[in-house]
Amino acid sequence: MLLGPEGAAGATSPTSNNDDTNRAASFTTPDTPENTDTTDPAAIAFVNSVQNNGATPANISIIPTTPADLGLADLPTGTFVTITATGVNGSRLYYWDGSIFRYDTDQNVGTINTVVDPINLAAEVLTIPNVAANGGTSAYNVSIDLPLGTRLSTDLVSFEPGDPEYGYPVPVTAFVDTNSNGVIDTGEAFNTSIDRVYVGVLRLLKESRLVPGFGLAFPGGQELFSSITPRTPAPGNRVEYQITYTNISSVPATGSGSLGLNANNILITENGTVLPNNWGRDNDASGTPGFGQIDTLNVAATAIESGGAIPSYFNGTVGTARVIPPMLRLIR
Repeated sequence: MLLGPEGAAGATSPTSNNDDTNRAASFTTPDTPENTDTTDPAAIAFVNSVQNNGATPANISIIPTTPADLGLADLPTGTFVTITATGVNGSRLYYWDGSIFRYDTDQNVGTINTVVDPINLAAEVLTIPNVAANGGTSAYNVSIDLPLGTRLSTDLVSFEPGDPEYGYPVPVTAFVDTNSNGVIDTGEAFNTSIDRVYVGVLRLLKESRLVPGFGLAFPGGQELFSSITPRTPAPGNRVEYQITYTNISSVPATGSGSLGLNANNILITENGTVLPNNWGRDNDASGTPGFGQIDTLNVAATAIESGGAIPSYFNGTVGTARVIPPMLRLIR
């Protein structure tokens, strides 16, 4: 028996065919430097495939199973998982209590006080009947609903030391329940695939530093790129910005069939007139001769992007004495 992403039941990871991964993202608001943002992500739907390599048709049961690594950050308590399949009546709703998945006895996410039953009955397991022998396949659907208070996957601080994955994993196991008890028993054929949700997939880090230019000296340390060090430039100094963006999802270099997440059509807008940015504003406008223009001038033709994107510049706000581009936009 094989289990994997849609159309790739035979997917493998670098180590086995029991931890291949299907990935999806729930997009949300940007992170903050303090890495304290949490959110209530929308439920994410996955489509997976199961394949029967046996010599006879089989009834294949599907359940969520405990992650191999029970680190506190792997899957937040209160996660709901719903499994459905075409041609199978109803769905099965499960609740993650921090240690195991439990069957939601009234199948209602709004009444978790009724979630008291471990998965131990055939009726609590979704079963796809008569999957054809010798490579027959069938699709099933998994919906993962993470709870309020879920951390962003794009946090700069790794969830766990040495853990390269920032998503939330839900292992799903298919098995042939020969004795109809809803439990994977010794000797029963099974295979596991992981549906992993990322709450945000593109990490962006904005840093700045001061460059002397023709201005006065500035305090030591401000010549180094940082996202948190306050800047105190003097007239004539230059402020250089560096934006680093990274796709935090990854597909192993070996194995096959696991799905990744591509970040396409990236648009990064830096607007110097929108607080907390103020470098595109006239901060000292007073009507005095020489004032009435924005305080920071763009150094033309100095913006570059390592991936080949072309920066575009846009006009300043209406009412400034000089139309100097206070906005930089990178499109890749």
